[in-house]
Amino acid sequence: MTHQPYSYVVIRYVPDSGAGEGLNIGVAVYSESARFLSHRIDSRYERLSNAFGHFDGPAFRRAVLNLVAAFRMSERSIANEPLFAGDRSFEEWLRSLMPDTGASLAFTSPRHGMTEDLEEEVLLLYDRMVESQKGHGDEAPRRDDAQVWRAYASHLSPKVSRALTTKSFETPVVKVEFAHAVKNGAWHVIQPVSMDFKRPESIQRKASQWVGTAVGLYGTQGLGSIFFLLGQPSGHRKAYERAKALLSQAPGRLEIIEEDHPDALNRRLLELMEHVDE
Repeated sequence: MTHQPYSYVVIRYVPDSGAGEGLNIGVAVYSESARFLSHRIDSRYERLSNAFGHFDGPAFRRAVLNLVAAFRMSERSIANEPLFAGDRSFEEWLRSLMPDTGASLAFTSPRHGMTEDLEEEVLLLYDRMVESQKGHGDEAPRRDDAQVWRAYASHLSPKVSRALTTKSFETPVVKVEFAHAVKNGAWHVIQPVSMDFKRPESIQRKASQWVGTAVGLYGTQGLGSIFFLLGQPSGHRKAYERAKALLSQAPGRLEIIEEDHPDALNRRLLELMEHVDE
């Protein structure tokens, strides 16, 4: 896939330019070669009100609504006409959208990058620049591991389903129970892994946790293969691919199966049941 150059700015709320303190509220991404413009802005202001005294919520909301309207108009027209007239720069164009209205909106100097997917890059930048400031705890997935398991289990033959059981392993560093396992001399354990998160760092965190577990189990007597059954996210394709690559680096005998091929688990387990590991 072709890599596209792009520029982006971080949109900020800065109530006192002299003090320089502010919070990020959004991002805007522009690619001249791709005729692409997109933005993402958080119009909620509870954290701003909590962080800054004398916060003017109505003025802030009006300014954000006007800014969003200007972005949307330009995003609709950019495919048919140039974004800038003459030698006008991206920065100058942005500044015209945010005159000093007393709403304390500002933006950083443009930064630059390359990406295969501009839409995905907007989400990643927003998450990194804005969501990361909100102090989230662990995020719950849209689908949990049990729901991911059911998507694969519906493709299992009766022979495989009857052979499934639970299996626990305990080492000096980890203790884990697998709800689904098959024995054929060695134990082959099956772990559904939902990566269907709203935030890309949660996808990475989930993969890192299971890599850590695999490291702790490495070399455990009686353990054969670990099957990771992945539950794909509805977005964040790049984050998902990175997490999948991370999982593949875990030590031991690993097999990664994706939802595009749910019957692959049944096929592999039938193969394992036909011979005995020593």
